Amino acid sequence: MRISIQCAAEIRTGYQVRQGLQPDPAGTHLVIQTKDIDGDNDHRLIVDNLDRITPGHDASAQIINNGDILFLSRGKRRFATLVEGLPMFPHTIALSYFFVLRPNSDIVNPVFLTWVINETEIQEELARAANGTTVPFVTKQSFSALEIELPPLEKQDQIARLYQLACRERLLIRRLERQRSEYLRSISCMLYEQAIAC
Repeated sequence: MRISIQCAAEIRTGYQVRQGLQPDPAGTHLVIQTKDIDGDNDHRLIVDNLDRITPGHDASAQIINNGDILFLSRGKRRFATLVEGLPMFPHTIALSYFFVLRPNSDIVNPVFLTWVINETEIQEELARAANGTTVPFVTKQSFSALEIELPPLEKQDQIARLYQLACRERLLIRRLERQRSEYLRSISCMLYEQAIAC
């Protein structure tokens, strides 16, 4: 069945910073920015990098939980990120250029929804919906109305598991390539040092 994203998840905008972001080591909230999303690793959230801030106004409506999804609405990288690994305290918020999705668990698997938003077909629709030339953006209205194909939960779960396995495989391949490169570099340096010592 086809369903709009707004029927699959509650959609909110992130926290609006009114006077510039001021990191505060003793802040009451963690804050998610674009720098905290690993674009080379399936748009995963890097929890260890989050800054702390003390919001200048009430941020209770923007609190993020594990299992929520972030969608970057501004710029040319219109990706979705599943929120995982957040600590229970302090509270976490995301900046206003993110839409925050809270999936309806009765009808949609959060991992599946993340996957489908990042797939080519939906990405092409998002590109067509984007406004602006210097910094393209997708409006909340356009994003909310976007329709996706929603299979039964059992099928969603299967797709989600395959997606997670594919992400894990890509991560391991990248790690192996990095270790191989470091190994070859160390061998090259050793051979070079031996050559100039002769």
